[in-house]
Amino acid sequence: MTDSVILLDPLTWITDLRFPGWSWQWCLRRDDGLRYTPAGEEALTLHLYGAGGSIWLLTAQTIANPTTATLPCQEARSGLVTAFAYREGCYHLTLNRDVLHTMPGNPEANGGFRLVTEGVRTLKTVFPRGYLAGDAGLPIPPGVWEVQVPFWSVTTATRYPDLVTTDQLTTVAASIPWRAAYRIRPTNAYGYFLLPVLGVTWRPDPTLSGWVGFLQVEDVCGQGGTVIPGQSPAGLLPPDWSPTDPGQQVFRLYHDIRLMMALSPCPGQWSGTAIACSTNFGHQATIPFCWPGTPDFHAEWPLEAQAANRQGQEFIRRYQWHWDRRAFAYATGEGETRAMRWTATLVQSPVTAFEQFLVEPLAERRG
Repeated sequence: MTDSVILLDPLTWITDLRFPGWSWQWCLRRDDGLRYTPAGEEALTLHLYGAGGSIWLLTAQTIANPTTATLPCQEARSGLVTAFAYREGCYHLTLNRDVLHTMPGNPEANGGFRLVTEGVRTLKTVFPRGYLAGDAGLPIPPGVWEVQVPFWSVTTATRYPDLVTTDQLTTVAASIPWRAAYRIRPTNAYGYFLLPVLGVTWRPDPTLSGWVGFLQVEDVCGQGGTVIPGQSPAGLLPPDWSPTDPGQQVFRLYHDIRLMMALSPCPGQWSGTAIACSTNFGHQATIPFCWPGTPDFHAEWPLEAQAANRQGQEFIRRYQWHWDRRAFAYATGEGETRAMRWTATLVQSPVTAFEQFLVEPLAERRG
């Protein structure tokens, strides 16, 4: 950059005055009051882009490297970053304009610079407050800036009050409005059973690149049905070589395999499996046993838009396994290896992989 000729005194002239660096000063805060410092426990990652967001320039961390006492920074081109430091409560960044001018797309002039932040308990945000999908943000010219990022925390925990109950607890704490949707994706009334012995026949897949296992769980109930979905239980390892012929078969016996299953009513022995679903926000349902060939159970309940709440709001979903037995007899294997009258025992149930509790941020009201 060249300024006009500057007259200092009648005998002294300076021409071609250059400013080789562009500098920013960013004071970084989160809506819950957290100030980002090099000694902080939570880091904020900073990305700077040029050319209106199309050219990546650098990525920096707000936490210092304890071995070098410098602030971590990755630059798109060597020598681009002249300095990145923390002083008097703010982060100071200086770029070398000579290096910047050698980069494609004229990142300095074409659309300005974009600052994008992301980290723990906040959202990916383009300056100044663009945290929704599609937000382009605004240019952030060199200078001194207060950068305020939203507070956003969504945590989920699982607890097991007893053998047949699973609780899912999601806590949402945010400084911006949001909404959620609770879904039960298509599913059956599955529980987990421990099988002491399980026979499996392995056959080649259509491309001869691997194996498909056919589980042998038989003689469970002569007048009922058993649904065993596709799954990859721990300990159920296929042959360690590739098949060479579509007609190949490999039979193996496995021990102590945990299988996901649903059981139909068995006249005179047990009722069908079911999962009772209840919540602390007004929705409930029962997932019944779904016979093969019939649609699986599913449901969806959108929640009303929620206002900002930094203290947190808890949403509990409880799933209880309903079955009037704790075990069933079965047979497995083939030929001389056929094992009769083994007992499969219920273990921690029900299966809850069907549930979704989806949380998304909403736009803030302006004005």
